[in-house]
Amino acid sequence: MQKLIDSCGEKFVDYIGKSRFTQYGRCLITLGEVEKIVAQDISGNFYLRLDAPLISEDNFISAEKILQTEVVDVLEKICAKKFKLGKIFSAGVEIENFVEPWGMKRPRVMALAAGTVFEIAAENLTDADKKIICEKIYSGFGIRTEEGFGQVRIWRAHNLTKCKPDEVKIAKPDG
Repeated sequence: MQKLIDSCGEKFVDYIGKSRFTQYGRCLITLGEVEKIVAQDISGNFYLRLDAPLISEDNFISAEKILQTEVVDVLEKICAKKFKLGKIFSAGVEIENFVEPWGMKRPRVMALAAGTVFEIAAENLTDADKKIICEKIYSGFGIRTEEGFGQVRIWRAHNLTKCKPDEVKIAKPDG
């Protein structure tokens, strides 16, 4: 951290995001004291949220099948424990991008959208299992994880419920 402060200073301007070359994404970065991050506990039933779309090797069939294959089955394999998929709140999205070094577009594929939330049930997880799970959720699930796809984070939720939106009342003009 000190090397970064020595080379850039405590405050510096940088550009982030896709359009950084067109003046969008300009931000001021301020470096502060390093703080210890406390890892969230994983036990019993826990929720995971996709930070980035999850692309599966298989054709996009359903969210349940994709999550079972790409997440649950992988966790069972690396932890040698039984995991169960619970509630799922998801949407699909088309992914299309351009590979600069090759000068060509990648084929368009379907993926689970970022923001997808799903429940995982696990029992008798050891500290070693929890460490493996934490490492895996940061490295990603599915394919093209080297491009940032399939990033997952622990999501804290108490009750997930679906409800109807409030009815909108339209005021009619006088006259």
